[in-house]
Amino acid sequence: MQIAESYIAEMETSELLEGMQLQQKILLIALIAAALLFAIRFGFRAAAYWDFHKNMNGYAVVEVTEIERTVIDEGGK
Repeated sequence: MQIAESYIAEMETSELLEGMQLQQKILLIALIAAALLFAIRFGFRAAAYWDFHKNMNGYAVVEVTEIERTVIDEGGK
């Protein structure tokens, strides 16, 4: 810990500020990337929700297939 403190104490102000600005830029890029991923995910979910409700038109079509009844002989007659 003392080594880090002495290193920072010996740094010039401009060098220290550059290091802080770099950390701030990295943090900003990470936050922007997280926000972008969240926005994309929200967009896909919203599109799926919209598509689901757009296709719901309030009625259903049911098709009934009638199968003719056949008589099966017992014992192979």
